[in-house]
Amino acid sequence: MSSRPHESTIAQKHERTNSEEETEQQLTELPTVSQDMAELGARVAELAEINEALKRELSKRRQAEEELARYAHYDSLTNLPNRRLFQSHLEQALELAQRNQRRLAVLFIDLDHFKTINDTWGHAVGDRLLQGVAKWLKSCLRASDVVARLGGDEFIILLPEISHPEDAITVAVKLIGTLKKPFRIEGRELFTSASIGISLYPDDGDRSETLMKNADTAMYCVKQEGRNNHRLFSSHP
Repeated sequence: MSSRPHESTIAQKHERTNSEEETEQQLTELPTVSQDMAELGARVAELAEINEALKRELSKRRQAEEELARYAHYDSLTNLPNRRLFQSHLEQALELAQRNQRRLAVLFIDLDHFKTINDTWGHAVGDRLLQGVAKWLKSCLRASDVVARLGGDEFIILLPEISHPEDAITVAVKLIGTLKKPFRIEGRELFTSASIGISLYPDDGDRSETLMKNADTAMYCVKQEGRNNHRLFSSHP
C-alpha cells in the first residue's frame, strides 16, 4: 500500500520530464524554422531579381532585333524605306494589279544640281535638304503610295492602282511644282528641282526590276533634255 504514492510521484516526474523535453525540442526547432523561412525569403528575392534581369535582357534583345530589321529595310538618314523594302512593296502591288487588272506607276526622282549644294554648303546642309525633300515627298502623296530613298539624291515612288497614265503625270507635275518653294536650312533659303522618269504597268513591264530600270532610263532622258521636268518611259528614243 505504501508503494503507490511513490509510484505516482515517479510517474509525475516522468511526465514533467517528457513535457520539458518536448518543450526544449520545440524551442530548438523554432530557430531552425525561422532560419529556413529567412533563407526561403532570400531565395525568392534572388529569383525575382534574376527574373527582372532576364526581362531587361529580353527587352534589349528585342530592341536590337528591331533596330537591325529597321537598318535592313529603312534609310537611316530620311527614315524612308530603302531599295529592298520598296521592291518588296512593288512586287506585292504588281501581284494585286495583275489580279485586279489595274495599272500602277513607278516614278524615279533625281534632284537637280544636288552636288553643287553639297560642294557649296557642305554635306551637313545637303543631308538636311535630303531630309526636307523626304518629308515634302510624303506630304504630296496618298497614304497608299510608297516613297523610298535609293541612295544619294535619288528617290523612287510607287503609285498603286492608278486608273490612267495621266494620273502619274499629274503627280509628277505636282511634285515639280511644289519643289519650287525654297527649303529653309540653317538660315539659308535653298532651291532645288527634280527630274522625274515614269514607267507604267503593264505598258512598260510586268516585273519590279524592269519597271524600276525603265523609270530610271526615263529620268536620265529628262536630265539630258535640261532637267526640272518629267517624262514617260518610251522604248523608242
